[in-house]
Amino acid sequence: MGRGTKHAADWKETTLQVVIDAKRLYCHSVKIMGNEKVFNPRNDFQNSTLLRIQQALLSVYTNVWDANRINVLKEPDMACERLELQRWAIVECKRLLSLFELAKPQFHIPTAKFWNWMSMLVELSKKISAWHKRDAERYGSKNDLSNQGGCRLISLRCQRAAAFC
Repeated sequence: MGRGTKHAADWKETTLQVVIDAKRLYCHSVKIMGNEKVFNPRNDFQNSTLLRIQQALLSVYTNVWDANRINVLKEPDMACERLELQRWAIVECKRLLSLFELAKPQFHIPTAKFWNWMSMLVELSKKISAWHKRDAERYGSKNDLSNQGGCRLISLRCQRAAAFC
Protein backbone atom coordinates (compact mmCIF):
# COMPACT_ATOMS: atom_id res chain seq x y z
CA MET A 1 0.00 0.00 0.00
CA GLY A 2 1.49 3.32 -1.04
CA ARG A 3 2.03 6.22 1.23
CA GLY A 4 -1.21 8.13 1.85
CA THR A 5 -3.36 5.40 0.31
CA LYS A 6 -4.79 4.26 3.65
CA HIS A 7 -5.76 7.83 4.59
CA ALA A 8 -7.40 8.37 1.19
CA ALA A 9 -9.34 5.11 1.54
CA ASP A 10 -10.51 6.05 5.05
CA TRP A 11 -11.55 9.49 3.83
CA LYS A 12 -13.53 8.08 0.89
CA GLU A 13 -15.27 5.55 3.13
CA THR A 14 -16.19 8.30 5.59
CA THR A 15 -17.66 10.66 2.99
CA LEU A 16 -19.59 7.83 1.40
CA GLN A 17 -20.84 6.86 4.86
CA VAL A 18 -22.12 10.41 5.38
CA VAL A 19 -24.22 10.11 2.21
CA ILE A 20 -25.48 6.68 3.26
CA ASP A 21 -26.35 7.95 6.75
CA ALA A 22 -28.17 10.99 5.33
CA LYS A 23 -30.23 8.70 3.12
CA ARG A 24 -30.86 6.34 6.04
CA LEU A 25 -32.10 9.23 8.23
CA TYR A 26 -34.35 10.49 5.43
CA CYS A 27 -35.84 7.05 4.76
CA HIS A 28 -36.27 6.31 8.47
CA SER A 29 -38.00 9.66 8.99
CA VAL A 30 -40.34 9.18 6.04
CA LYS A 31 -41.23 5.75 7.40
CA ILE A 32 -42.03 6.95 10.92
CA MET A 33 -43.80 10.09 9.70
CA GLY A 34 -45.96 7.85 7.54
CA ASN A 35 -47.24 6.09 10.66
CA GLU A 36 -50.69 7.61 11.10
CA LYS A 37 -50.89 6.31 14.68
CA VAL A 38 -48.04 8.63 15.62
CA PHE A 39 -48.02 11.35 12.96
CA ASN A 40 -51.66 12.09 12.43
CA PRO A 41 -51.80 15.82 11.71
CA ARG A 42 -55.02 17.30 13.00
CA ASN A 43 -54.57 20.82 11.72
CA ASP A 44 -52.63 22.99 9.30
CA PHE A 45 -49.98 23.85 11.90
CA GLN A 46 -49.10 20.19 12.38
CA ASN A 47 -49.10 19.67 8.62
CA SER A 48 -46.68 22.57 8.23
CA THR A 49 -44.39 21.10 10.89
CA LEU A 50 -44.26 17.79 9.04
CA LEU A 51 -43.66 19.56 5.74
CA ARG A 52 -40.78 21.59 7.21
CA ILE A 53 -39.21 18.44 8.65
CA GLN A 54 -39.49 16.68 5.28
CA GLN A 55 -38.02 19.66 3.43
CA ALA A 56 -35.10 19.96 5.85
CA LEU A 57 -34.38 16.22 5.66
CA LEU A 58 -34.40 16.36 1.88
CA SER A 59 -32.15 19.41 1.94
CA VAL A 60 -29.61 17.65 4.18
CA TYR A 61 -29.53 14.63 1.89
CA THR A 62 -29.30 16.58 -1.37
CA ASN A 63 -26.63 18.96 -0.03
CA VAL A 64 -24.51 16.06 1.21
CA TRP A 65 -25.03 14.12 -2.02
CA ASP A 66 -24.19 17.15 -4.18
CA ALA A 67 -21.11 17.99 -2.10
CA ASN A 68 -19.88 14.42 -2.35
CA ARG A 69 -20.19 14.48 -6.15
CA ILE A 70 -17.85 17.46 -6.48
CA ASN A 71 -14.35 16.20 -7.17
CA VAL A 72 -12.13 19.07 -6.07
CA LEU A 73 -9.01 17.38 -7.46
CA LYS A 74 -10.51 17.50 -10.96
CA GLU A 75 -12.40 20.79 -10.45
CA PRO A 76 -10.43 22.90 -7.95
CA ASP A 77 -12.62 25.94 -8.58
CA MET A 78 -15.56 23.99 -7.09
CA ALA A 79 -14.00 23.67 -3.61
CA CYS A 80 -15.97 26.65 -2.34
CA GLU A 81 -19.27 25.20 -3.54
CA ARG A 82 -18.47 21.87 -1.88
CA LEU A 83 -17.73 23.61 1.42
CA GLU A 84 -20.92 25.69 1.15
CA LEU A 85 -23.06 22.62 0.46
CA GLN A 86 -21.58 20.90 3.50
CA ARG A 87 -22.17 24.02 5.60
CA TRP A 88 -25.80 24.22 4.52
CA ALA A 89 -26.29 20.55 5.38
CA ILE A 90 -24.97 21.34 8.88
CA VAL A 91 -27.34 24.32 9.15
CA GLU A 92 -30.29 22.12 8.17
CA CYS A 93 -29.26 19.50 10.76
CA LYS A 94 -29.38 22.20 13.43
CA ARG A 95 -32.78 23.30 12.16
CA LEU A 96 -33.98 19.70 12.32
CA LEU A 97 -32.99 19.47 15.98
CA SER A 98 -35.48 22.21 16.79
CA LEU A 99 -38.15 20.76 14.49
CA PHE A 100 -37.79 17.31 16.08
CA GLU A 101 -38.19 18.90 19.50
CA LEU A 102 -41.39 20.58 18.31
CA ALA A 103 -42.71 17.35 16.83
CA LYS A 104 -42.28 15.25 19.99
CA PRO A 105 -45.04 16.87 22.06
CA GLN A 106 -47.15 17.80 19.03
CA PHE A 107 -47.44 14.24 17.83
CA HIS A 108 -46.90 12.46 21.17
CA ILE A 109 -43.87 10.57 19.86
CA PRO A 110 -42.80 7.82 22.26
CA THR A 111 -39.59 8.77 24.07
CA ALA A 112 -37.57 5.78 22.85
CA LYS A 113 -38.45 6.48 19.20
CA PHE A 114 -37.74 10.16 19.68
CA TRP A 115 -34.25 9.58 21.14
CA ASN A 116 -33.41 7.06 18.42
CA TRP A 117 -34.47 9.60 15.79
CA MET A 118 -32.52 12.37 17.52
CA SER A 119 -29.38 10.25 17.92
CA MET A 120 -29.41 9.43 14.20
CA LEU A 121 -29.57 13.14 13.44
CA VAL A 122 -26.85 14.10 15.93
CA GLU A 123 -24.49 11.41 14.62
CA LEU A 124 -25.09 12.52 11.05
CA SER A 125 -24.48 16.14 12.00
CA LYS A 126 -21.17 15.21 13.67
CA LYS A 127 -20.06 13.28 10.59
CA ILE A 128 -20.93 16.13 8.23
CA SER A 129 -19.12 18.60 10.51
CA ALA A 130 -16.01 16.42 10.63
CA TRP A 131 -16.09 16.03 6.84
CA HIS A 132 -16.48 19.79 6.42
CA LYS A 133 -13.58 20.45 8.79
CA ARG A 134 -11.32 18.01 6.91
CA ASP A 135 -12.24 19.57 3.57
CA ALA A 136 -11.73 23.12 4.89
CA GLU A 137 -8.27 22.15 6.12
CA ARG A 138 -7.47 20.38 2.87
CA TYR A 139 -8.84 22.93 0.38
CA GLY A 140 -8.52 26.11 2.42
CA SER A 141 -11.04 28.20 4.24
CA LYS A 142 -13.82 30.08 2.51
CA ASN A 143 -11.77 33.27 2.82
CA ASP A 144 -8.87 31.65 0.98
CA LEU A 145 -11.22 30.71 -1.84
CA SER A 146 -13.20 33.94 -1.99
CA ASN A 147 -11.21 35.28 -4.94
CA GLN A 148 -12.62 32.51 -7.11
CA GLY A 149 -15.71 33.48 -9.09
CA GLY A 150 -17.75 30.48 -7.94
CA CYS A 151 -17.66 31.60 -4.33
CA ARG A 152 -19.51 34.81 -5.00
CA LEU A 153 -22.21 32.99 -6.94
CA ILE A 154 -22.66 30.39 -4.19
CA SER A 155 -22.72 33.07 -1.50
CA LEU A 156 -25.46 34.96 -3.34
CA ARG A 157 -27.47 31.77 -3.83
CA CYS A 158 -27.12 30.91 -0.14
CA GLN A 159 -28.11 34.42 0.93
CA ARG A 160 -31.25 34.20 -1.19
CA ALA A 161 -32.06 30.77 0.23
CA ALA A 162 -31.58 32.03 3.80
CA ALA A 163 -34.02 34.88 3.16
CA PHE A 164 -36.82 32.37 2.64
CA CYS A 165 -36.18 30.48 5.89
